[in-house]
Parts: sequence; structure tokens; C-alpha cells
Amino acid sequence: MPTRPLTVAQECDEQRRTFEYNLEPLRQYPGALAAWMYGHKPTDKLDYGMCYNDREWLKRKIAIDNWKKTTSPACQKHFRDEDARYSYRGKPETIAEEIARYNEACSHTMAGTL
Repeated sequence: MPTRPLTVAQECDEQRRTFEYNLEPLRQYPGALAAWMYGHKPTDKLDYGMCYNDREWLKRKIAIDNWKKTTSPACQKHFRDEDARYSYRGKPETIAEEIARYNEACSHTMAGTL
């Protein structure tokens, strides 16, 4: 049975999945959220485990965002359209805003800043 050729959106999504799969595994500080929630008040500053996990997620998000910006123009358009389509909840936080929030919340820990 002949297969239909993939659309641009399907090809771009497949390339993104492949890229994300080939990134190094996400390292996480085990049990950080539970430990922080049980040992701190909501107004306390984040501890090392929470900041470490946030930093690892941000590094991964930055790598994916950089990859999206360097793919083919057709895929760049697809990803921009996709982001616009899913931003119905309000303007999403940009990577720069997330980095600034992380740096403010975690500069006091050994996890450091980005």
C-alpha cells in the first residue's frame, strides 16, 4: 500500500522529536520538589535541588529553542504558527524572562545562574 508523503508540519514535528530524543538525558535532583514542599514554607527561597532541576529544564528548553531557530525556513514558520496557535492563554513567558526569573530565584544557591 503506497504511503502519502508527509506534510511540512509532520516533517517538522518528526525532526523536533528526533532532536529532543537525541539530546542528552535530562538530569534531575531526585525528590527535590517533595523535599522542598515538606521542609519549607511557600515564601521560602528555593533550595539547591529545586534550582538544579529548574536549571536543567531551562538548559534543555534553550537548546530546543535554538534548534527551532536554525531549522529550515518552512519549519521555522511552522513552529512560529504553532506557538501563536497555542498562546491563547495569554502571552507565554519568553526564554529571556524565564532565565531572569530563574536567576533571581536561584542566585543564592550553588546551582548558580544562567
